[in-house]
Amino acid sequence: MQHKSKKRYPQFFLLFFVFLFSFYFLYGYRHYLQGPVLEDINVQKWMTLKKQSFLLKGNIKNTRALFLNGRSIRFNPDGAFQERIVLSPGDNLISLLLQDRLGQEKKYTYHLFSQGDKNVKMYPRTLREARQRKDEQEQKESDSEKQKDF
Repeated sequence: MQHKSKKRYPQFFLLFFVFLFSFYFLYGYRHYLQGPVLEDINVQKWMTLKKQSFLLKGNIKNTRALFLNGRSIRFNPDGAFQERIVLSPGDNLISLLLQDRLGQEKKYTYHLFSQGDKNVKMYPRTLREARQRKDEQEQKESDSEKQKDF
């Protein structure tokens, strides 16, 4: 009986050290196993804006690369990033792709609706539209000159 109990001590210690080493390994690499994380961002899933530009700010963790609509974005070593986004009037789709060192990816998608600035003058799309705007401007100038004469 004494002989069998002496053999169990080395098996118990070996099992204990394997368990301890496994726990230490998993605890040390938990960030890599978790994957990239978007901790904080100043945008909501569906959001309406009155302006045509927006300063996107956020914090990421466990991330090697960050892409905004397919374009690479720089971020600080602590994970903070900010990027100005120009929005077109109407619905805009914003996608963030985070990658970590092990190749894991997470994608976040946001829909922003921009009402647009009323004071922003848009460039004419066609030559006809440009001529029409020029004629309207000349008409306004001639009307204002007639009012000055009276």
